[in-house]
Amino acid sequence: MSAIKFKRSAVPGKVPTPADLDFGEVAINYADGLIYYKKANGTIGTIGGGGGGGGGTVARLTIESTASAGQTVFGFPAGYTVGYIDVSLNGIQLYNDDYTATDNFTVVLAEAAAAGDILRFTSYEPVTIQDVYTQSQADFLMEQAATDKAIVMAIALG
Repeated sequence: MSAIKFKRSAVPGKVPTPADLDFGEVAINYADGLIYYKKANGTIGTIGGGGGGGGGTVARLTIESTASAGQTVFGFPAGYTVGYIDVSLNGIQLYNDDYTATDNFTVVLAEAAAAGDILRFTSYEPVTIQDVYTQSQADFLMEQAATDKAIVMAIALG
């Protein structure tokens, strides 16, 4: 039985585009310790981080704001961690190029919002994952899981 292999990269900072991944498919950047997946809205989501120890995120706070005509600056009074915030406009998640979030307390849209637009800001808190596996250990565990599933299916089908 062969090992399951994911799309992968060893290039630091390389992020897949939505065209690179199908829904349900994942890509791993093992230089950065990040896993990427395609979200239901077609954007790329990220799991991981935290430097050599692996990591992840948990949602910390979501706030909504109704824009006034021409508004570009929105406050996030509780603060956020730079690089750990998602922004959506009228239910559509924005790309990082669509806004600037670099001071922990404000988000600046690249294009002004229209009156009545609803913006949602979700901040995440980086967390450390305690169990870390090497690539060969992860490959072995994935192969074992696939073998176990095949055995269970064979028993179930008789």
